Amino acid sequence: MTVYQPFNHCSSKELLKNFQSSSNDNEAIGKSRGENTTKIHIATDTQELPINFKLTGGEVHNCRIAPEFIKKLPLRDADKEYDSEEV
Repeated sequence: MTVYQPFNHCSSKELLKNFQSSSNDNEAIGKSRGENTTKIHIATDTQELPINFKLTGGEVHNCRIAPEFIKKLPLRDADKEYDSEEV
């Protein structure tokens, strides 16, 4: 399963939209390859429902937010981009 599959599942059912609206985070817009972009970090449970959600600017590397992001997860199975010595 890819990261896209759970995201697509959540967004198609408007679960992501409801989860996002409960967040008090500011917009996370950053420069990536010369354009304004936002990166969506999302963790899902086994039913592909969101359990943790974070927006960052597009220039922020995944391993920079990983320590804070994965603390809330009981089991950790993540994309290789989250791999670092600290994590």
